[in-house]
Amino acid sequence: MPPEQGPLLQEWHARFIRDVGVPSVIALFLIWFLSSQLLSAIEQHSVDTEAWMRQLITVSRQICVNTAPDAEARALCLTTRP
Repeated sequence: MPPEQGPLLQEWHARFIRDVGVPSVIALFLIWFLSSQLLSAIEQHSVDTEAWMRQLITVSRQICVNTAPDAEARALCLTTRP
């Protein structure tokens, strides 16, 4: 049996490592691993930021209501803006 036909090189990942090279495979794995870690960190940051923003908007609206000089100004504090 020729060396290329061995059971190890029949697997796609072994052929990929052979064709691309070990350093490239390591680099691709690190890119995949770090990007997946970064994506989960960004998603968690988004959730945390959304919670803080809701709290800040609530506090700023309450400050606006408490400092508004009249009923019309208080009504403007509670309207949603884009």
